[in-house]
Amino acid sequence: KWYILVTNQFQPDDLSSIAFLLNMNIFCVFDFDPDSKVSGFCSKYIQHHAANMHFMQNYKIPDGMSIGDFVSHLHLFEQTSWIFCNGRNDYQGNESPSDEITWIKTKMTLLRDSVSLICKQILPIGTFTVVLLLTSPVEKPLLHTFNVFFTDMEGHDDIICISESEDNYQKWQHFAELSCGTETVNRSSVVGMKMSHVNATLQRIQHVTTRATKHLSTHVKGQCPFETRDEERMYSLEILSVYHCDESSDDFIEAEKENIERQFYHGGRVSWMNFWLAEKKFVGDVIQRDAYWDVSKLLSDTQKWSIDQLAVNSINIYHHPGSGGSTVARQVLWNNRKDLRCAVVKPSYSATIVSEHAVQLREYEEKDSQKCLPVLLLVEDCDKEHLDDLKHELEVASYTKKIAQGTLCFILLSCRRSHNPEKMCKDLPLQNVAVTHKLSKEEKRQFAGKRQKLEEQYQPEFILTFVLMSEEFEHKKIVKYVEQFVKHLLQGIDHGSVVTRLIRYVALLNTYVQNSFISQSHCETLLALTIHMDRFRQHTFERSLSEPAKLVFIHLRDDRTYIESIRIIHPFVAKEILQQLG
Repeated sequence: KWYILVTNQFQPDDLSSIAFLLNMNIFCVFDFDPDSKVSGFCSKYIQHHAANMHFMQNYKIPDGMSIGDFVSHLHLFEQTSWIFCNGRNDYQGNESPSDEITWIKTKMTLLRDSVSLICKQILPIGTFTVVLLLTSPVEKPLLHTFNVFFTDMEGHDDIICISESEDNYQKWQHFAELSCGTETVNRSSVVGMKMSHVNATLQRIQHVTTRATKHLSTHVKGQCPFETRDEERMYSLEILSVYHCDESSDDFIEAEKENIERQFYHGGRVSWMNFWLAEKKFVGDVIQRDAYWDVSKLLSDTQKWSIDQLAVNSINIYHHPGSGGSTVARQVLWNNRKDLRCAVVKPSYSATIVSEHAVQLREYEEKDSQKCLPVLLLVEDCDKEHLDDLKHELEVASYTKKIAQGTLCFILLSCRRSHNPEKMCKDLPLQNVAVTHKLSKEEKRQFAGKRQKLEEQYQPEFILTFVLMSEEFEHKKIVKYVEQFVKHLLQGIDHGSVVTRLIRYVALLNTYVQNSFISQSHCETLLALTIHMDRFRQHTFERSLSEPAKLVFIHLRDDRTYIESIRIIHPFVAKEILQQLG
C-alpha cells in the first residue's frame, strides 16, 4: 500500500522521531514548509531515500502526453515525489512562499488539479492512505488540502490525522467535521501522543524491524553497506541484498508466514519471503527441481576463468506454463546472492536504462572496475529483441570501460514460457535448460513428501496447483480430486452474477479450445471496470473477482505482445466447472 503525506513545518525534536515514516512506502509528500529541503522533514528523508523535488505545477500533464509517459517523466513509483506546496526558500527560481490569502488566490487551483490527477488517474482508490501530520499550527492551505483529498477520495476511510498538539488538532477537527462528522474524524485520528511515542508504537507494528542497512557482497569476499537511496536510484532493478528479508519483524513473520506459503502453493509467483522463511526454518523447504541443479552447473561453468571468456554471458530457462520455471530462476538468484550481485530486471524499462543501472550495481562501492563481482540479471518473459538489445548495451558498457579480456561482468538469466522447452534445450544444451511438467524419480519423491505435509496443513483448494503438479497433470490420477475441488468451490455461488458468467465463459473456452485464453481487457469490459493506470490493472481486476474466481483463474502474459490474459488453472478443472455449473 502507498502513502501520501501532507505536512507543515516539523519541530526540531520531532525530526529525531521519524523512523516510522522512513519505513513507509511513500508515493508523495505535500509539504507546506518552504524550508523543508534545508532544515525540515525533506532534509532528513533524503539522507535515507531518493526523492524528486517538485512543485504543484509539475503535476499538469502536457498536451499529447499519456498518463504512462507522465508517470515515467516524473519517475513516480520509482522514487518519492516531494511536492513543495508553498514555495522553497532555497530554490533559485520564482518560488517564494505566500501568505494564506495569496496562496488561496494563486495556488488553490494547482493543488486541486494535482490531487485530482493523483487520486483519479494515477492511484486507484484503495491502493493508498493519506496521512496528515499536524506538527505546527494549522493554516487554511492545509485545511483545504484535506478537503480536496476528502472530495476526490469520495470519503474519509483512507485518511488519517496525527497531531501531538490538541490546539492544532482542534482547528483541523472543526474544519473536517463540516465534511464528515465528529465520529468519523475522531475514529481516524491520533491526538495528544508525543511524536516519539507515535514513532515507537508504529515501528512495532510495521513489518520491518528497524531501518537496517542492507549489504552487498564485494570482490574481496567481504561486504559493503548498500544505502536505500542508492538502491532507489537503480529503479529498473529489483536488487537482492545479502541479508534480504532479515529486517522482517517477528510479529509480521508470525502473522503472515502461512499466508505467504499458501499463496505460493496455490499457484502464485514465488517471493523472496518464501525462500527466506524456508531458509530460516519457519516453513518447509521449497523443492529444488532437477532444472535448478542444471542451471546452477551452467552458472558455475560460466564463471570459470578463460582468456576467451565473454564480458556478457547468457543462460536461458524455457518452461511449460505452471511447471515452476520462474521458481527455479529465482532460486538460483537467491542461493547466489552472497557470491554474486543479483537482481531482477523490472519490465517496461529500456535496455539503455537497465544497462546503466546494472553497471552501477556492479561497481557499487568497488575501488577498481576491473575487479568486481559479476552481476546476475534475471530477465523474465522478455522478447528476444529486447534481450539482444540489453546484451549489446552491456557489452558496449564493458568495452567502454576497457574491461580486461577474459573478465566476466554480467550473466543474463532469461526465463521464458515455451510449449516445447525440451526442443529448445536440445538446440543449445550448453546454454538452455528445460523445465517441464514431467517429474524425475527424485522429483516425484520430493513432491510426494511435500504434498503430504501441505495436505496436513491446508485446505485442498489452497494447494490445488501443487497437487496437480505433483501428479504431473495426468488425467487418471487427478479426476476425482478435481471433481471434489470444484464441488466445494461452487457451493453457494451466485449463478446470476457477472463474475460467475465470466467463469463459465472461460471454462467453456478452455474445455473446447486447446491452449486457449481470454485477454484481461475483454474480462474488464465484461465486468464493466474502469482502469486508468496499467500499474494497477491487476489490483483492480483481482478486487472485482469473487473468491471462487480467484481460486481458479491463472494469469498469463504474452512474451511478444505483453498482453495480459487469463485461463482456468487446468483444462480438467475447466471441464469439471462446466459440467457442475450446467
